[in-house]
Amino acid sequence: MRTYWWAHPAWVVIVLMMPILAVAWSLPAAHYQEFGHERKFLNDEWAAIAVLCALSYASGALIIGVSNSGRRRQNTQPEEVILAPRQLSRAFFIIAGIAIIGNMSFVLPILLNPTLIVDWLSGSISGFAVLKDQVFQIPGVTSVSNVAPLAVTLFALKPRLTGRRWTKVEIAVIAFVFVAIMLRSSINSERLAVIEVAVPMGVVLFGSRGAQAKPWMAVAPIFGIAALVGLFLVTEYFRSWTFYRFYYDDYYSFATSRIWGYYTTALNNGAGLAELFPPSLDAQNTMAWFYKFPLFPWVQPTETNFQDFAFLFASSEFNNRSGVFAPIHDFGIVGGFVFWFVFGLVSGAIYEGYKNGQLYALLLHPTWIIGSYEFLRVFYWGHPRYFPTLVLAIMLTFLLSRYRHVRYTPIEVGRAHPLAPVRRNL
Repeated sequence: MRTYWWAHPAWVVIVLMMPILAVAWSLPAAHYQEFGHERKFLNDEWAAIAVLCALSYASGALIIGVSNSGRRRQNTQPEEVILAPRQLSRAFFIIAGIAIIGNMSFVLPILLNPTLIVDWLSGSISGFAVLKDQVFQIPGVTSVSNVAPLAVTLFALKPRLTGRRWTKVEIAVIAFVFVAIMLRSSINSERLAVIEVAVPMGVVLFGSRGAQAKPWMAVAPIFGIAALVGLFLVTEYFRSWTFYRFYYDDYYSFATSRIWGYYTTALNNGAGLAELFPPSLDAQNTMAWFYKFPLFPWVQPTETNFQDFAFLFASSEFNNRSGVFAPIHDFGIVGGFVFWFVFGLVSGAIYEGYKNGQLYALLLHPTWIIGSYEFLRVFYWGHPRYFPTLVLAIMLTFLLSRYRHVRYTPIEVGRAHPLAPVRRNL
């Protein structure tokens, strides 16, 4: 299977993330001071280190592709039906149901209180604060609500894996998943939740090239960025404009500066933490799920340095610490380079498996690549919200592989019983 460049983890980092890193590097200190930072930590040295980390990751992912290119054969045969439709649909309904229940549990108390909704839509400062406090979170239930990306992946993969089209029920269920995600994103201010379902859908449905490439699909990320900006413009109005309107002349300049602010301050936070504090050596930044997921309550993480750093040099509002610097926080500069190269090998192997139609990679790659798109802002692969998706994708690989090479041939009958003897006309 041939894909567009934006479905490849290495090219996402090189083509999309590197320019953003270069812009953040070139911005003056006044830009960071606008967001509460005392000084610019992303100087020439730390920006160069971030670039080398990005290149280490990209080179690892590309090396896997080069090593496999000699063995790759172009398959001109139609894609094989490898899974039983009934089993895949059953897995989809279960995971989508978990996602719907988990995401709706966030917003149910708010939906039952119309007054809060009116205050939120009217832009009341106190209304948004109460709205956030009312978000209902149950440890475990709200954690597994993050399996929505896997539900979207299963839905998008069904035609390829089974050769069957989506049923009306499946379309209705996936629509309900998107509605629940949009409600959670709007009310709980989680724009990442929208990215988590949009990227897998786009990678599976539009990221594969047929016999002839479509030029406009090669620039699909432009439409994705425009959609992300539009989503940000809508949600940020209810989230913070009621407070910051006294400091900005117009909403558009405020919102666009905030978009850049989330990415640039994350890079500045990451560089500042790496400069001021020694490596933790506990993998707390690259394996945050191990310390925070409810399955491991006996594991107590060490106290992070971010609150002290934010109090002295930055702002607690912009609290992302950049994914590119996460391995450096854990293992130091040299360890960070090694980590990113090895991690690039892993990402490249998953991508190559996806291209070759291997089941584990088909289930994993559409969500795994989200980490490449969030490369500069957070280390998504180690985040607790990705852990349920990762585990369930691995489990489904073993469960669904039992139903490989199963085909269902429909029996066309009229009034006769399908097992009745066949009468031959001689």
